[in-house]
Amino acid sequence: MSRWTGRRKAVGGVIVAFVGLTLLGVLLDENDDPSRDSISESRPSSPSQAKADSAVDKRKIKNDTHSKRYQLTLTSTRRGQDVVVRGKTNLPNGAVVDVTVSRVSRHSSEKENRATHAAGTTAVVNGGAFSTVINRIDDSDLALGIEPDLFGPLAEIDSHLTVCTEFYTGQEDGKSRQPTADVRSEVGASGERLRNSAQASEFGSATKHPSWMLEAQTSVLYPVAGLSDIAAAQGSQPVVHPLNSRFCG
Repeated sequence: MSRWTGRRKAVGGVIVAFVGLTLLGVLLDENDDPSRDSISESRPSSPSQAKADSAVDKRKIKNDTHSKRYQLTLTSTRRGQDVVVRGKTNLPNGAVVDVTVSRVSRHSSEKENRATHAAGTTAVVNGGAFSTVINRIDDSDLALGIEPDLFGPLAEIDSHLTVCTEFYTGQEDGKSRQPTADVRSEVGASGERLRNSAQASEFGSATKHPSWMLEAQTSVLYPVAGLSDIAAAQGSQPVVHPLNSRFCG
């Protein structure tokens, strides 16, 4: 073997060894470089994957929002001049409900009934129940608008009082209608978790912050106060009897 041939083989061996060591170093660097791992972990998902993740999140929210059906049941009885109201519900402890009493009537110039507020108070839910006594029934607002140039004489007055219980959410005058944080946490600050309940309805839909509420209704036979004064003022006696179309006023 010539001196040139031997030198060429030696040089070739050095080159091969150098290339091999270089490749090994690159591989080791890739495995040990922590920044390479962090880049891999923080790499954004594809648009389709992001969309799928968003859909999963929305389903979780939807399932949580609609998992519970809230209910209100209501009874009312007359006790002398008072109206005793009792209710049952699966709303959380501390929930504040409005209890209102109204009288439905119809003026001679109108086809639709009106509900006139007669009394109201609040009650607090405790252990799935609430109760209150309303002792100041005031029918005097029935006489408003009986003038001929307004609504005309009263033609019919309901012989029963309409008793309503309403659970409101959201805010009024910058304050939460539900003062207890646990109540807001369970049903949602604007009652989002009420929406799939049979007795739920949305109010304030024309505003920037609509809210949800629950409502229950019943009625109790109760004499009309000031009926003779109404008859004298309008010159005719209204018919007092049960009216089928009752609603909260």
